[in-house]
Amino acid sequence: MWFRILALILVVYLFIGCRKAATEIPFYLKCDSALIASSTLGIANTGIYGLYITVENDIRGTWQMPFTMPILKDGLKQMFITPVVKINNLSTRFLAYPLYNVKQAEINMVSGKTLDTVFTFEYASGVKLIANDEMESVTNFSATTKSSLAKNGSGSMMMYADFTSVDSSATAFYYKQLPFNFEKTTFLEFDYYMPEGILAPALAYTDASGNPRIMFGESYLNENNGWVHVYYNYTYLIDRIGKTGLYTPIFILTMPKGRTSARAYLDNVRILEK
Repeated sequence: MWFRILALILVVYLFIGCRKAATEIPFYLKCDSALIASSTLGIANTGIYGLYITVENDIRGTWQMPFTMPILKDGLKQMFITPVVKINNLSTRFLAYPLYNVKQAEINMVSGKTLDTVFTFEYASGVKLIANDEMESVTNFSATTKSSLAKNGSGSMMMYADFTSVDSSATAFYYKQLPFNFEKTTFLEFDYYMPEGILAPALAYTDASGNPRIMFGESYLNENNGWVHVYYNYTYLIDRIGKTGLYTPIFILTMPKGRTSARAYLDNVRILEK
């Protein structure tokens, strides 16, 4: 008698345990990359690092791509996805890029199933293109040459420095001054490939005394093995200068210690403001 009762209790326990385990099987969101929708703001390559995700009121935080995220929810749920980028190409500086819209999506979540998707983001309304150089016909920077090696299209801008260069470096000035607003958010976006060298974006301006000055950012760019998209924070430089006015974008290429030359290719140089 007692044996039958114990057996029945065991069966009920296992049944309840199995039902509980089934409710704890997650839905999986898989995302390996993200895209930028085509727009009137020039060629929009992406260097999105990861996604900051909220499911309804559940904040899931930032997930570096590629990722597979388990979500213990069932049914149609609202998801908010914010693209996160590296600022100035620094591995320790991440930011929800203020020029991209947050994406809102309804996703049907089914336990045990995986949604393998690529999210596409758009630039926010009010973003203005201040400068755009796609390097297809000529480059609009001094001390550069046009190269057929390109991220997009048929050309890029090449910078070169060796011991015959001034101070063993090369400085490329944009062909005209640009009006930047102290109260706006301003970013420089570009693609670069640098087999050898150290590259520093900067801004030239005239101070209150009428003297020419150059303001450098908080970091420089290192050598790489292929094209990398950079989100460079001009707002940081403009805030440090502390004024609205005319600025000239600059790229400065120098040789690493122990090297005899430096070479960098730049493509799709854009300045965006919001």
